[in-house]
Amino acid sequence: MNMEIKSRLGEALAARIEALAVEANALSAADRADECHHKKAARNVYGIFTQLLQSAKDASDYEKFFETIPENWHSARALAASHGDFARVAMEDVKLNALGEIKALYDAMKAGEPHA
Repeated sequence: MNMEIKSRLGEALAARIEALAVEANALSAADRADECHHKKAARNVYGIFTQLLQSAKDASDYEKFFETIPENWHSARALAASHGDFARVAMEDVKLNALGEIKALYDAMKAGEPHA
């Protein structure tokens, strides 16, 4: 993986983790527990992919995580939907949406987009 992309992506992920922490704290202070938990879950996904970025040997190593990591999230979402557990569906959607944001950011940086 290009070291510049790895560095820029690491910085962008760290900034998003910090922003999500601030949002979660504000929501917690406003007694909005469900939304707070969603922000924390998204922050955890960003944290996972930050750690994976550091451990990835190359771009293909990192890219495979975009397929393998969310497999359980998709399964958990489908199971929750089949049981009418909409709170769990929403939580799995939060994780999958965070993953989508990370992937879009990575793809933009890899494509050389200047403001990614």
